[in-house]
Amino acid sequence: LAETRRRPFPRSNTLRFLATFQQLKRRCIHCCKEVVGLIYCGKSISCASHTRQKMPMDGAEFGDEEDEKESDSEEEENVFWWQRGLIQAPRAVVRWNHTDESRSSKGVPEKGRKVTWSELFLDLILVTNVGKLGEAYQSGDMTLLETVVLYRLIYSCWWSSTQYAGRFFSDDLVDKYLSTGLLMFLLLCAGLRIGDEFVDAATCVAHSAACYQLVATFMFARVCCAIPEARKHMLRHGIYPSLVLVAGNFLMPFIFTTRKGLLWALVGVALVDPVWHGLGYNCFRMPKKDRVPIHLEHLVER
Repeated sequence: LAETRRRPFPRSNTLRFLATFQQLKRRCIHCCKEVVGLIYCGKSISCASHTRQKMPMDGAEFGDEEDEKESDSEEEENVFWWQRGLIQAPRAVVRWNHTDESRSSKGVPEKGRKVTWSELFLDLILVTNVGKLGEAYQSGDMTLLETVVLYRLIYSCWWSSTQYAGRFFSDDLVDKYLSTGLLMFLLLCAGLRIGDEFVDAATCVAHSAACYQLVATFMFARVCCAIPEARKHMLRHGIYPSLVLVAGNFLMPFIFTTRKGLLWALVGVALVDPVWHGLGYNCFRMPKKDRVPIHLEHLVER
């Protein structure tokens, strides 16, 4: 009897099950927090809680912020893109160092911004389509005006994504696969029918360009949600002209079925982009505080 009293009272199977369930529940919650931290922050929640966030001082210029981040830039270059987070908000790669209209300024670019491999592959697809247009013109399948119109439609697609890449950047899963990868596929589809009859080739290019501009609109909308300061610029020079090009490229092949009618309809669509931006940047120029500068070195490399 004395030995029995010294022994601990054994737990029942129900109590053991509840204890095991509570322990598994705590571990699952902890693992979920770690996964969310890795996806959105590039680091675990436990590590992020001990990380000190450097906030810019009131009235500090963008150049001063860059000086504070010089020590961290070297370490970030050696970090894989997925370690910063699988889903990241777009960030501006160029900032104005002042907003005085009387003084000229090209903006202060972000250090370490280079052309990515995906952007280079997108440029190669554009070059391939231009080569196919040249072959179609040499063989006599298309006239000079038809070749120029189709080139302008393809170039407008490439130019919209290049302007985005020169102003904003997010090295994450959405930008690499859902945006840039899909843009590569659509630009590749635009050149599949080049060399056939003009109506078939123009229909394929126009519909591919419409889908391309629609994906670009999604990229511009991400910027509007992530960077409120760039919202006016992206609405006027990004989303609005892209939606006009989506409607024009998609509807014109259904409305005009003849070769001559479709040609002149696409001439009007091809002139939307240069006329819109020409009037916007010259006649209806926005204040400097609402404009977003472009990374000139990145633009020249592209």
